[in-house]
Amino acid sequence: MADEFKGALERLAAAAQAAYQHAGDAAAARKSLAAAARELAAAIEALPGGAEAKGATKVEPRVEPRVEPKVEPKVEPKVEPKVEPKVEPKITAARPEDELFRDLTDLHKTLKASSLPFDPADYDWMAQVPQILKNFSDADKAGAKMTSFMASIVTKLDGVLAYARWVADTASRDAAKAVRAKALALLTLRGGVANETPGDVVKARSKAPAGTVLAILKTGFGEPARALVSSGDGTDASDIIEASAKAVGAESSAPEGRAVRAEVIKKIDKLLTELPGKDADFETTIVRYALNELHRLDDEELCKGLMKFLGVRGYNEILVQIGGTFDESYSPNKYDRRKVPAPGSPRNSIVKMVQHGFTNKQGVCVQKCVVAVASGD
Repeated sequence: MADEFKGALERLAAAAQAAYQHAGDAAAARKSLAAAARELAAAIEALPGGAEAKGATKVEPRVEPRVEPKVEPKVEPKVEPKVEPKVEPKITAARPEDELFRDLTDLHKTLKASSLPFDPADYDWMAQVPQILKNFSDADKAGAKMTSFMASIVTKLDGVLAYARWVADTASRDAAKAVRAKALALLTLRGGVANETPGDVVKARSKAPAGTVLAILKTGFGEPARALVSSGDGTDASDIIEASAKAVGAESSAPEGRAVRAEVIKKIDKLLTELPGKDADFETTIVRYALNELHRLDDEELCKGLMKFLGVRGYNEILVQIGGTFDESYSPNKYDRRKVPAPGSPRNSIVKMVQHGFTNKQGVCVQKCVVAVASGD
C-alpha cells in the first residue's frame, strides 16, 4: 500500500515536471496533471483511514500566541531608618528650698547695687550659699544639716532687716522681708522652729507641693511679712480661687486702681487660709466670698471662672434687669437695694449690680443679689 502511494507521488511529480517543460501546451499539461492527481487520490483512498481523510478540511495547527513572561519590577525592600529611642532628660524634682536660694542671690544683687551704706559683710554671705550647697549630700539636704543651715539664714536675714530698717530703701527692705518670710516658712515645715510666732507662716489649701510658698502676705507697717504656704491637699475650689488671685495680679491698671486690686488679692489669699480641713459646702461658700471680692473690680471676665464653678456645684444665679425698675417683683428674700445718686436715671431704676445673688439646688437663696438703684435726687 505504501509502495502504491509512493509511486503515485512520483508520477505526480513527473507530471508536474513534464507540464513545466511543455508550458506551451496547456491542454496536454492539464491532462497529464489530472491523471497523476487521480492516481494520487486513489492511493490516498487505499490507505487506512483514507476514506475519512478524503474531503476532510485541512486544519492548520493552532499556533498559540507567544506570551512574553511578565517581568515584575524588582522592588527593593524598604529599609526603615533606624530611630533611636528619644531619651528624655532626667528632670530632678525641684526642692522648695531652691526658690529661696535663688531669691537670696537676687537679694544679694539688690543690696550690692544699693547706694545706701550697707556693710558688704552683711550680705556677701548670700552669694556664697550656692557654693556651700554643692558640698551638701542628698542626705544633708533632707536632714538636720539643711535645717540648721536654713535657721542660720533666717538669723542672718534678721540682722539685715534690723539694719535695713534705718538705712535701706523701701524696695530693698521689702525684698529682704519676703526672702526672710520664705526662709522661715520652709524652716517651720522642716520642724526647725520652736520660738517663732505661729502667724509668721500661714498654711493655705493648694495643689502645689506641700511647703511651696504661694505668696507673701503684707502686714502692717513695721511688722514682718507672713508666708502663705501650700498645705499640699488642694481641691478644685482652692485651684479656682488661687487662679483668680493670680489673674488679678496679672491685670494692669491705672495707679488709682492698684490699691483696690492689692486689697482684693490680700483678701482672696486670706480666704485660701480658711480652706484646709473644710468640707465641700464650706468650700463653695468661700468661692462665693472670693467672687464678691472680684466683683469689686467691675471686671466680669475675672468672675467667669468662679461663676462656672458655682454653676457646676448646683448654684443658680439670681437674675436682675439692669435699667429696669426695682419694684415689688423683686422679692426681699432674694434682693437688697442700695440707693445711689444717678443723675439722668429715673427714680428706683436699677443702675448696677453690687453683688451676685445665688440659690442652691433646692431653690433656697444662699446669697442675696444686691443692686444699686437711682435715688432720684
